[in-house]
Amino acid sequence: MTKETLRQRISDSCAKLEPGFREVAKQQVSINLQPLILANNSIAMYHAFGLELDLQIVINNCCKLGKKLYQPIAYKDSKQMKFARYDPDCKALFYLPEYQICNEIKWYNLDLILIPLIAVDIHGNRLGKGGGYYDATLKDLLSFAKRPILCGVGFEEQVVENIPVDKWDIKLDYFVSESRLVKF
Repeated sequence: MTKETLRQRISDSCAKLEPGFREVAKQQVSINLQPLILANNSIAMYHAFGLELDLQIVINNCCKLGKKLYQPIAYKDSKQMKFARYDPDCKALFYLPEYQICNEIKWYNLDLILIPLIAVDIHGNRLGKGGGYYDATLKDLLSFAKRPILCGVGFEEQVVENIPVDKWDIKLDYFVSESRLVKF
């Protein structure tokens, strides 16, 4: 199965998830993420778009715990994302080149990066939307002795047996869903 076919199949499946289920899933993901949240201080979050699992409960919990939160910022003319201090009012992901980031942290100085996905397989391979932003940004990940933990976030519905892998694809360390936290 091609990546595009798999993206479409999983997206169609997630679109059928009931709103009530999504609410329960958000709460359960917050609970399942607790071990990683408690063990790390500088954490990159994402603002959910479309069918992505919403992290607002996780974000609120992190704020109560005094964690330093960051969010990805991508420029329209580049695949390299930067991470800026979390701003609840700043929900856009793509910016024009002249947009200035305040309180930037380099990705390799983060402790934990929570990453949205379309699908994840049992080996920790992630299938994103196809833009390649996380893969391009984290391409040198393995060359760092101390590096952030990468945790994919999604619904159990998004777990598949195998995902086609390209040489530039970055593997996850963990996956969290409403059912479990898995370490690869």
